[in-house]
Amino acid sequence: ALERTRAQIPDLAITIQTHETDVLYRLLSENSIDIMLSHAEFTADMSTVHIHELYQEKSSIVCHPSHPLSQKTTISARDIASWPWILPPPDIALRKVLNRTIFVDRPPVNGDLADIQADSYPLLLGILKHNPTMLMLLPSRYAVVYEKLGVVKQVKTPFRLLKGPMCCFTPKDMEVSDAAQVLIDALQAVVAP
Repeated sequence: ALERTRAQIPDLAITIQTHETDVLYRLLSENSIDIMLSHAEFTADMSTVHIHELYQEKSSIVCHPSHPLSQKTTISARDIASWPWILPPPDIALRKVLNRTIFVDRPPVNGDLADIQADSYPLLLGILKHNPTMLMLLPSRYAVVYEKLGVVKQVKTPFRLLKGPMCCFTPKDMEVSDAAQVLIDALQAVVAP
C-alpha cells in the first residue's frame, strides 16, 4: 500500500507511528495524524471518526514448533492458560478477549517463565524464538505465513478468539486529504480478495 501511494504521489512524506490504541486515537482527535489503523473493538467515541473497513481479521494462537501444544489435537482453554504468554498491551481488543476467556480462573503456569508484554511482531517472534515454551497471538494471515517458514506452529483451539474488522479511521471534523485518501484506497486495494 505504501509503494502504491508513493508511486502516485512521489514527493509525499509518510511517517508511521506505533502506539497503544488510545494514544493513536488521541492523536487522531487532535488532528496530529491523518489516519489510524486499528481494530474497531476499542473504547472511543466512534461518532467523531469516519471508519473505513479494510478486511475481516481473525487471530490465531501460535507457539514455537517445539512447544508441547504444537502436536496436540485437542486443546482446552485451561491447557492454553497454563503456559506463559507473550501478551499484547492491555488496551488491545485481543488482550481483553484473552483476559475474559482464557485467563479466568487460570491454573499455575508451567515452567519458570512469567507472562511478558510486547507490541511489535518482530519483537514477539524474537522472544518466542528464545523462549519456546511461550504462547502468543498473531493475526491469522501472519500465522499462516510464519508457519510455512517454520517460525511458529498454530495451536489448534476449539474456539475463536477474535474475528472482526481491521479499519482505517479518519477524523470526522476534517476532510480527508487527497494524500490520505490515496493511501486508504491503496490499503483497500491491497487487502481486496
